[in-house]
Amino acid sequence: MTFEDLATEYSESGVAIVSLLGKRQMTLTTVLAGFVRASFLKFVGMVPEAWHAIGTAIRDAQELGLHRSSLDPRPPPSASAEAILQNQWEIQGRRKVWLNLVTWDIHCGATLGRPSTIDLTTNPPILPIDVALPTTTTTIPTSRSPTPIIPRSEDDPPTPLTRILWAYKITLQLVSILALEKEGPCPASFSKVDSLHHHLLDLEDSIPSYFRLHNPDTRFDSLPECYWIPWARALLPQLTAFNFMALHRPYIFTRPESRR
Repeated sequence: MTFEDLATEYSESGVAIVSLLGKRQMTLTTVLAGFVRASFLKFVGMVPEAWHAIGTAIRDAQELGLHRSSLDPRPPPSASAEAILQNQWEIQGRRKVWLNLVTWDIHCGATLGRPSTIDLTTNPPILPIDVALPTTTTTIPTSRSPTPIIPRSEDDPPTPLTRILWAYKITLQLVSILALEKEGPCPASFSKVDSLHHHLLDLEDSIPSYFRLHNPDTRFDSLPECYWIPWARALLPQLTAFNFMALHRPYIFTRPESRR
């Protein structure tokens, strides 16, 4: 049995368990299970199936109110300070899950040439707060709850959420790119294409140095809580490259500049 066979078995077992439990009393774990399933399907090359799985996870998340801040859980007026802080961390967890779903929804739709499930024009996601990881001597960060939520400074080491926020920022450009495709391969003017191309270049240049693939800033690599950074450096360049290909693919037969 290969690792892929074992992963398939685990994934199928997870689907069976979720189906057995049903969705009458869903929790955030149900949404995470759907996201993990979609991740597995995408990484084994089953992108259409992943797109459908992400759609299901999005509907489950909407059932829990992850798409609206007005539906966030609220502690009772008599709650202790610890309970209030725990509630704030729960809200941040919900926003991180929703942000991941939004990012994957955009990217899967763009890959397959299909519409996104989430309408970002009327209800853009509220970004979670990027909080510095606690200092630890192990590779697994310790729990931050019920500590106050304080945004990470530029001098603090990046967190996994830092990468997620940048992945969303890059993937979000696909919304504007796909909007241009409505004008067809021969628009009246290519000025919008050129403007968006330069914007993508500026965005690529603004990626933090510790996430760059070439000549990266490695000062955080030796920290136990930043063990994941070397592996993450290959992701953002893939997303930016995909954006350039998605931008120019409608015009490769009608415009020489798009073939360069």
